[in-house]
Amino acid sequence: MRKMCLFATLVSTIFLLNSCRENKLSEESPVRFTDLPSSQTGINFNNAIIENDSVNLLVNEYTYMGSGVGVGDFNNDGLPDVFFAATQSRAKLY
Repeated sequence: MRKMCLFATLVSTIFLLNSCRENKLSEESPVRFTDLPSSQTGINFNNAIIENDSVNLLVNEYTYMGSGVGVGDFNNDGLPDVFFAATQSRAKLY
């Protein structure tokens, strides 16, 4: 049992130290995302949450996790569409 704990501690330490290394993008790494302004994309969405006595982090912590983003061809035009879900406002499809 003691050997197993020692082994688990060693493996955990190795993973921890490996994850602390600085991960720099090399010149051969492809750029995967580019930040584009809303004026270029036409997407202008904000999942604003208005807090009050019944809607706040202390009452319901899931309020801040209750939305999402989906990408797919929802209208069958051959182009990817972006769907934004919101917590307190209307969802939008771009």
